[in-house]
Amino acid sequence: MFPSTPNEASGITSPNGSTFKRMQRMDEFFISGGDAHFVVGEYYYRVHSYFFVRESPKFQQALAQCYTGGRGSSVTTAIKLTIATPEEFNKFLWVFYNPIHGVYKAPVSDWTDILKLAHLWEFPEIKALAVRELQALDMPAVDRISLYEKFGVDQAFCLPFYSELCSRDYPLDHEESMKLGFRTTFIIFRAREALRSRPTSMDGRSPLPPNVDNDDAVRTIGNLLAESPATATNGAHLANGLPSRPGSPFL
Repeated sequence: MFPSTPNEASGITSPNGSTFKRMQRMDEFFISGGDAHFVVGEYYYRVHSYFFVRESPKFQQALAQCYTGGRGSSVTTAIKLTIATPEEFNKFLWVFYNPIHGVYKAPVSDWTDILKLAHLWEFPEIKALAVRELQALDMPAVDRISLYEKFGVDQAFCLPFYSELCSRDYPLDHEESMKLGFRTTFIIFRAREALRSRPTSMDGRSPLPPNVDNDDAVRTIGNLLAESPATATNGAHLANGLPSRPGSPFL
């Protein structure tokens, strides 16, 4: 549903240091009337700065010179965005330029990319939209927790899925533990232990006791999370790669 390959006929030759590099317009998002120019990969974009500066302090700073003919105001001064691939940026722009107003149908993989960029570029409303859409899609609890924690989604969204993992009869396996990381795995095992006195079957399964329900699991997880300080997410270091001075690229 998203454009991933620009029209070869709309290529632009642009200087790149002492050499020349073949650049192309991403036709779907090289918009007449756009006032902000970006480079992602080897593709040029021209879009409306309004969508970026109304919400993101990072882009407010980066596009400060756009309105006076400075950085980002033309192809030759385009701002380079290097933490996104063209495919990811296309998905992000689709949120602004969706031809069907109010209808945002996309798979988990697309909303994952949108959530990533909204988090790293500090678009809180787009981030909230991505979370709402992800909440409506089927996704394994382990994958959802891992994704939400990586991109700083409010912990309240994770609690029901923590509870699901604590309430099921069987513990985390090795692959699930690797996805979740040490801290989250440790909290889940502690919660499972706190909710059960001992396994009730010979095969290692540990169902919840009759007098313990999901609400108890949520409360237990909440208490353990409060006791365990959060560590940096896998993606946190990327946020520090955004430009701190004019002329530097978005990393």
